[in-house]
Amino acid sequence: MGEEELNGTSNAQEATMKENPKLTLLPLIALIFYEVSGGPFGVEDSVKAGGGPLLSLLGFLIFPLLWSVPEALVTAELTTSYPKNGGYVL
Repeated sequence: MGEEELNGTSNAQEATMKENPKLTLLPLIALIFYEVSGGPFGVEDSVKAGGGPLLSLLGFLIFPLLWSVPEALVTAELTTSYPKNGGYVL
């Protein structure tokens, strides 16, 4: 009792003063995977039909790059054709 009065804190105040837990790399990767793909549905079929797990994993790693880089370049090119926000409306 004496220490609580000296420090000016109680157990309830200490509980609210604790820091929030930080999101580390592995849970972040899992969250991104399940948010984007909805889970590992269809992975088994691609391993069976695609020549094994190595080619399937390489495909899962390379295909997003082959898809997103040209998509980003097209988007960047199209945004420069409209100098103002809103296109022809402004």
